[in-house]
Amino acid sequence: MTEEDEIVSKGIARNYSVSTAYMIAHAYPEGSNPCLYRWSEWSTCSATCKSGNVEPHRTRRVLRDSILYSRGNYSKCPKNIENLIDTIPCNLYLCPKPLSSYKEWTRCFHWNAILGEKGGCYRMRLLPRDDQLIEIDTTQLIKQCTNVECYNLPP
Repeated sequence: MTEEDEIVSKGIARNYSVSTAYMIAHAYPEGSNPCLYRWSEWSTCSATCKSGNVEPHRTRRVLRDSILYSRGNYSKCPKNIENLIDTIPCNLYLCPKPLSSYKEWTRCFHWNAILGEKGGCYRMRLLPRDDQLIEIDTTQLIKQCTNVECYNLPP
């Protein structure tokens, strides 16, 4: 029996390349091998960014045709090995939040401290100190205060 025939008879060659099968066949004592299998490629990420408490992730599965069940003194393959799924996180940055969704504003300030209320007043949009991308969907970072709001401001 040739070495290639031996590899085929062990059931290795049908699931692995010939060179990998050769290494497996010669790495372990006759009639003995650990549980061996290959993983699929990683899936695409489940989301483009993190929204809420659920983290985006990628998965991969055991390729059923690649499973070589253990023999000899080696531990058995995990139960349900055909259904094993490996998961890793991806795209963990927070999804952008539109600037227009921030509705809080500062108190009013004088445009010109010397002119006081005669020069008019403005307020600024309050932004949180979060680790958050902001989508610029408006240019309104400041807005005019009314004359009533501007009157009697502290210096």
